[in-house]
Amino acid sequence: MKHDVRWNDRAHEESEVLIPNPAQPGLNFAPSLENHNCSQARPRKGQPNSMSLGIYLSITLAGVYVITSMIYYFTIRYSKLNYIYSGVSLVTMTEAVKMAISIALKYCVDGEFIPIRLLFSNDKVELWKRGLPYAVPAFLYAVYNNMTFNNLDNFDLATYQVFMQTRIWFTGIMFTLILGRALSLRKWMALIFLACGVALKYFSPTTIEMGSWVCIVIVQAFISSFSGVYNEYMFKSDPGFSIHMQNFFMYLYGILFNFIFGVLSVPDFYHEVLIGIGQTRIFILLVLIGATTGISASFILKFIDVIVKALASAVEVPLTAILAAVLLGESLYKQDILAAIIVMFAIYMYYTKGIGDSRLIHFTFRRHKRLNTGSQEMEKV
Repeated sequence: MKHDVRWNDRAHEESEVLIPNPAQPGLNFAPSLENHNCSQARPRKGQPNSMSLGIYLSITLAGVYVITSMIYYFTIRYSKLNYIYSGVSLVTMTEAVKMAISIALKYCVDGEFIPIRLLFSNDKVELWKRGLPYAVPAFLYAVYNNMTFNNLDNFDLATYQVFMQTRIWFTGIMFTLILGRALSLRKWMALIFLACGVALKYFSPTTIEMGSWVCIVIVQAFISSFSGVYNEYMFKSDPGFSIHMQNFFMYLYGILFNFIFGVLSVPDFYHEVLIGIGQTRIFILLVLIGATTGISASFILKFIDVIVKALASAVEVPLTAILAAVLLGESLYKQDILAAIIVMFAIYMYYTKGIGDSRLIHFTFRRHKRLNTGSQEMEKV
């Protein structure tokens, strides 16, 4: 029975690695994981792991992800200081470009043109029914992406990055409470280190003056985490859905929700989009960077190595703080650097294996029983 419980935790770890950065601005990370069957990802003995890209290619992809996502953040921060454009119009255009890329990728893979199939195929009704649940995470990501632009108006990049890592708290807690999965002692220790790093950053001279506004970033982190857990549920309920078809529905509903947000928040939304496209080169640059990073992230999250992804996410936190101080002239204190390093260590510790990983901690006997029951059912099958 002990072995069964640990198997559940390992399955939890494999799915969790798809969630650390599930929703960056303009990027819909987690949407790609529904098509990723964890049981298929773990090869049987004697069989090659077709899901793995190898360590060198994984490092290359992780490096591309870190660089492009950081460029996206820095470009947003720089453009908010020097240009005037609507954030919701930029997010809408980014979703449209990502949807076009998904259509093109699907066509390149098997020659299928998604719009034609959804409009004229015999199974179009069934496909629309399967795609409808993706409206929920699309709405969450629409809210998330628009909050990013508002938060980067009020917070420097280093502060934003550190506090966004609180999503790991929410992810761990929701996996435990909602999905009934146990966390290892190592993961709980990582969450404690993360709390220390975030608290240290909060009492930094660059953050303490923000006061309760910090809660807005934490709300955004919660939305990110909840989206990841919801996508975990969708992945289990429909694991055979094509990643390109899945992303198509995600981006389609994302366009719809962002358009509604734009009409409600911007008096002349259509005119704002045209201004951004026609007069602001950095607007187009942000759209292309966001779309490229979002699409590449979906493949990174599908094939990346666990340790490499953890290192990429961890290194990004202190690197952002240092580069923001050098390139944008944002304030940086020793306390900020220490907080970033602690958070980096906590991320690495949470998403890798090591000391304390074999000991599982359950909240209640009821959840422990549910895990055991699930394991017994698997044994019977």
